[in-house]
Order: sequence, then C-alpha cells, then structure tokens
Amino acid sequence: MLEAGRPATLTVSGASFAEGVVVKILANRNAGTSLKPVYELRTFAPERLSETVLLLDLDRGFAPAPRLRSLVVANPDGGESAPVFLNVTRRVP
Repeated sequence: MLEAGRPATLTVSGASFAEGVVVKILANRNAGTSLKPVYELRTFAPERLSETVLLLDLDRGFAPAPRLRSLVVANPDGGESAPVFLNVTRRVP
C-alpha cells in the first residue's frame, strides 16, 4: 500500500531478476502538468540487489491521487511477471 502524494521505496521480491530488469507501473504520463491525466504502463529502473530482490524509489509525483495500480517486472529477454496490484490510498493529513 502506498500513500498518495508521498515518496516511497518499494521492495519487490521474486525470482530470476536479470541485469537490466525494469518495473512497469500504471502511472499518469502527464503527472506534474495541468494536462488531463492519461494512465499507461511506465517503465522504471529499479536497483537490483539480487536475483530475488529489487528496490524502486518513487517520487511523490508518482501517485498524486488514490487508485489501484498494476505492477509488472520485465527482464531484458522479454520475460514478464504476472501483474500485482498496488493500492494507493488517500494521504492522511
């Protein structure tokens, strides 16, 4: 679970994460602008700690509003994980 409008570090656990692995997350491509939100899978480069653990730092603009977001891990050979879902909740004042 992530809190909307706050930076976060995600720890992604799995198997067979190769060098060059990326994380694809449903995100607003117009974040930080006055344009209408358009959601698409955006690619993020995580820190690969091992073949089983990734760290991904997200800035506060990643999730400005509550919503469910899908996350997929993709290796350079084209292999992808099944999607998992992140619940972005309202920020507590």
